[in-house]
Amino acid sequence: MTAVPIVGVGCVALALATFWAIRTRLDSARRYAIAESMHELRGALTALQLGATALAPSTAGDEGFSRRVEALTTQIDRASGAIEDLDRHVRGTRGRVRERPQEVVELGEIVRRRAQAWDQLAFARGGAVGLRWPIGPVLVRADPRRLYQALDNLIANGLDHGGGIVTLQGALADGVVRISVSDRGSGFERSLHDLPRARWDSEHGHGLAIVRRAIEMHDGHLRATSSPSGANVEVELPRVA
Repeated sequence: MTAVPIVGVGCVALALATFWAIRTRLDSARRYAIAESMHELRGALTALQLGATALAPSTAGDEGFSRRVEALTTQIDRASGAIEDLDRHVRGTRGRVRERPQEVVELGEIVRRRAQAWDQLAFARGGAVGLRWPIGPVLVRADPRRLYQALDNLIANGLDHGGGIVTLQGALADGVVRISVSDRGSGFERSLHDLPRARWDSEHGHGLAIVRRAIEMHDGHLRATSSPSGANVEVELPRVA
């Protein structure tokens, strides 16, 4: 090998090493900046949680005020969960989120709590969140926080894009429970197949992507129908025998 190719290979190797060093340094700086931001967000959320806890005794006898405080608390919990997810991403431990849930929970209570909380939040904007749950108690194996996360995103989507009126409904089928979340909007502009696969810099689709991951973690399924009178997203989860 002549000197010229050797020098050329050396220059390419040096350029790649320099690029990698700069990228590693930038990634490290970015991770540090994210870690600082998460620290501040955790501090703010802790203060909000303490404030909500302090308010709780004063809500005795005022059911409306009590539900509004609980509604705010659910969103504080939602933000805390998002920060923990971000922390896993930064630390490279996202895979742990995909572990199958082991806890057996009563699904009806989870859905009722979320519907009531969001109804309080929607009321301020002239909206409403209703619930029809004629099926009684239903046991599922689940991570409650992931179910809350899925419901939060479905209800928020309905309120934001579906005319401000959202209805949750429960139904039973062979071995599964179905939760439908419907609104009165104009329906989806794209198919459900495309929406949850939005790029990171897209403005749309992230909520349904989060829902799909949460439901698939529970061995469930996500379906959707759309019409000019509104959209309906259906979550199907296996029941505990």
